[in-house]
Amino acid sequence: MLGIVTVLLLLAAPANAATLEGGYAFLPGRFQGTSAQGFMPMTAISTPLGKDVDGALSAGYIRYGTDGRTSFVPISAGLRAAFKLAEPGPAAIYLEAGPSLVFARWRPSGVGGSGKRMLIGAICRGGVLIPVHGPLSLDLGLGYIVTEDDREDLVPDGLALPLEGIASALIQARLVLKR
Repeated sequence: MLGIVTVLLLLAAPANAATLEGGYAFLPGRFQGTSAQGFMPMTAISTPLGKDVDGALSAGYIRYGTDGRTSFVPISAGLRAAFKLAEPGPAAIYLEAGPSLVFARWRPSGVGGSGKRMLIGAICRGGVLIPVHGPLSLDLGLGYIVTEDDREDLVPDGLALPLEGIASALIQARLVLKR
């Protein structure tokens, strides 16, 4: 699914002014009241809106637990401001923020049924873009993702399926290709 989103994002971008990104984020911390780590493959595309500002559209897939009982697909649209560390050097720092829609699916342990919801959230990130070779850069960054909690979903037999929203740090590494 993430590959399809990447292709659609690339096709929607202007021909000469798109940046394609792909990578991984680690989400340390707690989820559903237990210690848990999540991993998020992610892809993004951005296009310049001004001298130091880009519009960015990103998507990812977060799965908690080895059995895949809880998963989230955050899709975010936001703004990214990048600033060169030194002129004329190509390295830059950036800040990015934007609202997101997060599609959630979960199956609680010991309960029959599952739940699906769309949650509202936000993603904020910041990091350093380090040139690797030609149009290829490495993005090393930190961020934060948060969504609303949902505690009202019911399965057909009337049992409540509570879902805690995400509130987690992101530690990310992405490759960035400027078209």
